[in-house]
Amino acid sequence: MKKNNSKKHHYLPRHYLNGFTDSKNRFFVYDKQTNKIIQTTPSATFFENNLNTITYPNGSNEDLLEDIYTDIENRCWVSFDKIRASNYKTPIELLDKMHLFYFLLFLHWRLPSNIKFVEQLSEKLFLDNNQLDYFKLKQKSGEKVPGDVIKKINRS
Repeated sequence: MKKNNSKKHHYLPRHYLNGFTDSKNRFFVYDKQTNKIIQTTPSATFFENNLNTITYPNGSNEDLLEDIYTDIENRCWVSFDKIRASNYKTPIELLDKMHLFYFLLFLHWRLPSNIKFVEQLSEKLFLDNNQLDYFKLKQKSGEKVPGDVIKKINRS
């Protein structure tokens, strides 16, 4: 059974934002565009509709990136919550530090301000025939490796 694609894609995850809320699950946000401070909730802020939706050449859509981000977040929340609950005397385990770094790394790439960089990388990684070209083989001279050599490597 095919799942429905999500629409509301948070670039700052709700679980992360919950760390800034009051007892009623609200916080204040400064809106630069309107120059106003508003009171809101994590589910109502820091998202864009279909931000992580992939549209394929045939017109079909998928929110695979949103699923990946959710999986990464779910792996990190236990460590994230341990760090959030710690104080300056609490030793933080290496695995928890690694999970925090992992979370921050993916958080960087999902921000709307970085989408243009993601698109530039995508243009470099995909060939005109929509085949993934994530590495390039070059000769010592810098010239492209001939196709028959690449086929030989693939068959080996």
